[in-house]
Amino acid sequence: MKKRLIIMIIVTILIITLLLGLLIFLKTNKKDYVSEEQTIQEVVNDENTVEPINNNAKLFTVQGYIQSFIEQINVNNVTYYTGGKRIDQSIISKWTYSLLSTEYIDRNSITEENVYNFVNKIEEKLIFVPLKINILEYKETTKYAIYGFTQTQTNQYKEDVYFILNVDNKNNTYSIEPVFNVKSIDEIKLTENNLEIKPNRYNSYKENEITDEYICEQYLTIYKRIMLAKMEEAYNYLNEEYRNKKFNTLQDYAYYVTTNKDKIAQLELDAYSIKNNQYICKDKGNNYYIFNIKGFLDYEVILDTYTVDLPEFIEKYNKANEQEKVVLNINKIMTAINAKDYKYVYSKLADSFKNNYYPNEESLTQYLEENMLEKNIVTYKDFSQVSSDVYTYKIKIADGTVSDYLEITMNIVMQLKEGTDFVMSFTIEK
Repeated sequence: MKKRLIIMIIVTILIITLLLGLLIFLKTNKKDYVSEEQTIQEVVNDENTVEPINNNAKLFTVQGYIQSFIEQINVNNVTYYTGGKRIDQSIISKWTYSLLSTEYIDRNSITEENVYNFVNKIEEKLIFVPLKINILEYKETTKYAIYGFTQTQTNQYKEDVYFILNVDNKNNTYSIEPVFNVKSIDEIKLTENNLEIKPNRYNSYKENEITDEYICEQYLTIYKRIMLAKMEEAYNYLNEEYRNKKFNTLQDYAYYVTTNKDKIAQLELDAYSIKNNQYICKDKGNNYYIFNIKGFLDYEVILDTYTVDLPEFIEKYNKANEQEKVVLNINKIMTAINAKDYKYVYSKLADSFKNNYYPNEESLTQYLEENMLEKNIVTYKDFSQVSSDVYTYKIKIADGTVSDYLEITMNIVMQLKEGTDFVMSFTIEK
């Protein structure tokens, strides 16, 4: 009996020992597996990729530094003249040289004396307009590949330009490399190497602090400049649905820009709103520019609030009663007339009314040009219902551009159709 008990104790000890060994083995292998997984994760996290710029503050800061460089290489920059005399060229060359990257200098054997052989020698004030910017972030260095164009102060296109801008985030310094002989930003290769950019008098770097208002203002300004200098590029930015409804061809868009060139050149942000990556900008002339942002410098543009219904308008329209719906539609018509968009007005005339009075768009255009005011401001007077879906509204229209009071009366007959659609007819009394 005693011998049997001893055997049982030995067996139990062996089982416990085996179990402990197994647990230690599993624990050790699990630890090794986790360690290996962590190592793999660290390698993945250490991989850096070139991607489109992903931050508005970075975008507009980079734009500012490229603009500054373009002004720097303008040999006729007004800042180079003091007391009516031009400062010594060697000082200007030294300043330009100090902004170039060490890699660019070494690769091309650049000196202060020959620096203008390796940058575009500009002889007038030019404005830089960014179109695409790629970014690579690696350790303490941020690199940007930049594509845009320059235009004169009179909005004439000058040339496409490419740059690399390097930022040393430790020293808060930057350097620039002009890039030549490429046709696309994708041809610019950003390398994964950490750069130390030594500070000098001219190359300190600071990221801008920006507001929502500033962002709207910049998008509006950038698109304005593209419209005036690179019309075909601006056409491609238009929302597809809007472009198909508003402008059948590039020629139609060119006519719109040319006709409104002076207004476009003078437009300034007056009010804005931002919702769900949509920037709605209103200028001082009460014109709307709507930017649907897909990515930074990647956006679609709509140039009014009536050709394509915005989600906010549809929501408001669906909640409105019939009288309010008629008012919303009249607002569309008046906005179009003020913008001289007679094509839209013509599209909203009832077929029978068009056939009897305006057989083509040109006849309507001539009539409205002769009888409407320069800036039509509406006061709503008498509303009535004619049938289940037809309504009349008598409105008074004043001219918002003159001090002398001018007024006309317009009687509108409107049929509300499915969704936000409608057709109308009208008469004008003077």
